Amino acid sequence: MARIDYIGSIEFARLLLVAVAMSTAWAPILSAAAPLARGSTDRHVFGSKSEIEVEIFCPFDEIPTKGFVPLEIELRNRLGNDVEASVLCSFSHDTYGANSSFQSSYKIRAKQRATQTTTIIVPIPTYFSSSYRGYANLSGDVKIVIPGFGARTSYYRGSTNRPEILVCPKSTKIVPGETGSAIRVASQEIGALGFVSTRIPADWRAYTGFEVIACRATSWADIPVPSRRAIVDWVNLGGRLVIWDRSEIALEAPRQELKSLVQHAGLGKVTIAPAEDDAQAASLIRQAWSFHNSSLQNSLEDSFTPSNWPLLDSMGKRRFGTTIVVLVLIAFGILVGPVNLFSLAKSGRRHLLFITTPIISLATSILLAAIIFLQDGFGGNGKRFVLLQSAPDQTKVCISQE
Repeated sequence: MARIDYIGSIEFARLLLVAVAMSTAWAPILSAAAPLARGSTDRHVFGSKSEIEVEIFCPFDEIPTKGFVPLEIELRNRLGNDVEASVLCSFSHDTYGANSSFQSSYKIRAKQRATQTTTIIVPIPTYFSSSYRGYANLSGDVKIVIPGFGARTSYYRGSTNRPEILVCPKSTKIVPGETGSAIRVASQEIGALGFVSTRIPADWRAYTGFEVIACRATSWADIPVPSRRAIVDWVNLGGRLVIWDRSEIALEAPRQELKSLVQHAGLGKVTIAPAEDDAQAASLIRQAWSFHNSSLQNSLEDSFTPSNWPLLDSMGKRRFGTTIVVLVLIAFGILVGPVNLFSLAKSGRRHLLFITTPIISLATSILLAAIIFLQDGFGGNGKRFVLLQSAPDQTKVCISQE
C-alpha cells in the first residue's frame, strides 16, 4: 500500500507539472483578453473550529466615493443554534479639512447549520467642494460582531478618481486612462469602475453614485432580471445606460426589452448601438456622459447654493430687525441699572429692588417675545418642487423632489 501511494504521488506531481506548463503556455493569450471585473471579497472566520464564516462581497472593482455601495454578506453557521451577526459600517471623507461621515448598522440572522445571504446598501458620504474636484480621500470599515465570538473588521478605501461610470467588460481600450480606471472626456478624465454583471444588486440606490452604466449586450443578458429593473428605475431618475455589441442580432434582445424605456427614459437616456471595437464603445460612453451639462456630483456642489437655487429664490429672503432688538436691550440695561437704582429704588428704599427688577425683566421679556413673533410669525412657510414621472407601460412612479 505504501508503494502504491508513493507511485500515486509521483503521478500527481507529473500531472501538476503538466498543468503548470499548460497554464504558462496559455498565459499570454489569457492576459491579452479583456479583464473581467472580479469585485472584491473579504472573508472572516469565527471560532477555534471555524464554526462561523462571514464573506463580504462588493460587485464593484472599488468602493465608489458617493451614493451607496452594495455589499453582499454571506453568513455560514455550522453551529447547532441560530446565530445573529451585527454589521456596523462607517465611511468618511477627510479631504483638506472637509470632513463628513456616515454610520449605519444592520442585522443578519442564520439558522442552525444554514447559510444566510443578504445584500445591504450602505450609504457613502459625498464630498462637496466647489473649488477642488480632483482627489477624494474616502475610507471606511465594516465590522462584523457576533456575540460570544468577538468582532472582525474589513477596511476599505474608495477610488481616488471619483468614479462616475460603471462598465462591463472593463478593458484597457475602453478605459485607457493612465491609471487604467478613467475615460478621457474632452480635457478631463472621468473615473470608471468595472462590475460583476451576475451579482449586481436589485436596488436602484446602488447606482445613484454613477452617471453612466455601460455594458456589452452579453453582459446585459447576464444581469439578473430584478437588477435590470433596478437599472431601469435608475435611468428614469436621470441615469444614462449604454449597451453595445458588434452584432446587431445581439442588440435585438435589449432593444425589445427596453423599447419603451428608450422612448420614455424620464430624466435619463438609453443608448443601444453597435460598436465594431472597444474604441467605438468608449466613444458611445463619452457621448452618454456628456448628455447632461454636468454630473450629479457637480450639480450637488453648484446648484443648491443660496446664489444658485431657484426654489430658494422663489421663497424670498426674510430679514430680522436686529436694530429694534438692540434698542430694547439697551433700554433694559438703562432701566434695570441707573433708573432702577437711583430713581425707583433710591437710597432708603433698596428693598424695592426685589420688586422692580423682576417687573422690568418680565416686561422686557414680553416685549422681546412680541417683537420676535410679529417679525417671524407663529409658523413657517416652505416650498418644495416635486416631479412625478410615469411611463405609459409601467406601474410605478419615479419621484424627484427638492
